[in-house]
Amino acid sequence: MARIFENGDITIDDIINATRETAEAIGKKSAERLEISRKRVEYFDAKAKLSKQYEKYGKLNYKLLNGEEVSDTELALTADKIAELLEKTERLSAELEESRDRINEVVSAASQVAQKAYDEIKKEVRGEGSSSAASDE
Repeated sequence: MARIFENGDITIDDIINATRETAEAIGKKSAERLEISRKRVEYFDAKAKLSKQYEKYGKLNYKLLNGEEVSDTELALTADKIAELLEKTERLSAELEESRDRINEVVSAASQVAQKAYDEIKKEVRGEGSSSAASDE
């Protein structure tokens, strides 16, 4: 196994493995971010449809108040559609929040691993990383 530094603890294989793992994690996170973007579009589409249904429901009720004839079926269908869209937006909102939290946890963990590796390499470069190196001198 090739060593980067004589008497060092970090090998080229360690760096290659860490780089590979990081690249794989980034690929997975990119796919998750794409899924989040798709859900976000779906969420805003549902919110727009919900707004239109509220508007329709309001107009129907306004007609009722003014004594105009309104179909009970149309009013009930509009209320059902509102309930359906409310459930959908709540579900998507919860999924988006869950996905964001999961990604934030992974990014934070990856950041900590990268910082630790950086600190270790910095110690090696300065000659502080190996107790055996100090005892050889």
